[in-house]
Amino acid sequence: MDASDTTEIVFDNGGAVHTFDKSARPKYRFTVTLDPIHRIEFEPIMAFYQQHKNSRSFFWDGGPYQRVEDYVVFAEGDSATRQFFLPTRWIGTGSLSVQTKNYLSGTTSQWSTAAYSLNPDPGIITFINSASTIPASGHDVMAKWANKYRVRFEPPGVKWSEYRRNIFKTEFNLLEVLIYD
Repeated sequence: MDASDTTEIVFDNGGAVHTFDKSARPKYRFTVTLDPIHRIEFEPIMAFYQQHKNSRSFFWDGGPYQRVEDYVVFAEGDSATRQFFLPTRWIGTGSLSVQTKNYLSGTTSQWSTAAYSLNPDPGIITFINSASTIPASGHDVMAKWANKYRVRFEPPGVKWSEYRRNIFKTEFNLLEVLIYD
């Protein structure tokens, strides 16, 4: 862990130290292969690459890594906590669905979008302040959603070959850019 990525906060409670690593999430690297594509599709990709090169980031839908299809547990309710961190990338607000599960009874409860709000950049879900809209103690908080990844082209850039007239094979690497980069 790099010291520049760590913040230490010393609390006045007997010297306990909390360390927060700003790069706790891995940086994903994607290899995208488009094969075969016609010149009409190839030229806009090359123009987009020329505009961004290896330095300007952009949002990518993630291709096959775009959606979390099934509900996954990301927190546990305690009847008091209103904010929960969804450990993911940029989330499409219209794609988020939240439910809680009570393991004692085996029941799940689907939450209305009026019961919570989402800050999509860091992935923070905030439930409105009401006794009926805060996840109950011991209940698993679960969600499914669609991601977007902030990425940039990684050197050496775009590899391409024309293997038939006006038919290309294109391959490029994308490297995720984290919020704190």
